[in-house]
Amino acid sequence: QRLAAAAGSIESAAEGVVRITAPPGVADAFIAPALVELYRRYPLIRIELDARIAVVDLTRGEADLALRSIRPTGGDLVMVRLAQVRSVPMANRAYATELGTLRSLEAARWIMWGPDLAHLPEQRWLDHHVEVTPTLRTSHFPSQLAAAVAGLGAVVAPEPYAAVHGLVALEHSRGLAEAWRALPVGELWLVGHRALREVPRVAAVWEFLVAMFQRAARPA
Repeated sequence: QRLAAAAGSIESAAEGVVRITAPPGVADAFIAPALVELYRRYPLIRIELDARIAVVDLTRGEADLALRSIRPTGGDLVMVRLAQVRSVPMANRAYATELGTLRSLEAARWIMWGPDLAHLPEQRWLDHHVEVTPTLRTSHFPSQLAAAVAGLGAVVAPEPYAAVHGLVALEHSRGLAEAWRALPVGELWLVGHRALREVPRVAAVWEFLVAMFQRAARPA
């Protein structure tokens, strides 16, 4: 009822609060830096950004928009796929140069996920292909990226993060081609409740995010 009331309220301009939930890495690397452009376009919109890993319930009004790595099912939701990207091993340029062309995955220092997120595709790939104790385990993705930027080791992350953080994809030998072909491909979905989709402030942020990720997906 609260969602229906919000959707039916009189709102002729894009103004007010829009609550967005997104994974920490997406929030830090893509959403937060883009908010200045959003503010220039829509100075009356205010954003509340929830960057927890936890999945909120859009049908109960816990957020207006959600960015999710898994397409949701059920509920009166609308959604659009923002991106489909492969995860790759990456490191800062100095460490990647030091490693050269990898002939053994055990030759590198690795940054991995903690046991609580061992089910993630990137960690499953690491568990299957890398037989070495990680230099760092953390379930905080921004910390993984920060450690890789500092040169601690290599991290397996979606390709767009390389450009954002100045990391480079590792080179591999033919002997590792099969492992590279098995690297996970993930998706990012923008999801909202149908009752709020055309509310001006929500619609404005929706279209802004779609356009932003379309630009990010274009070849440089």
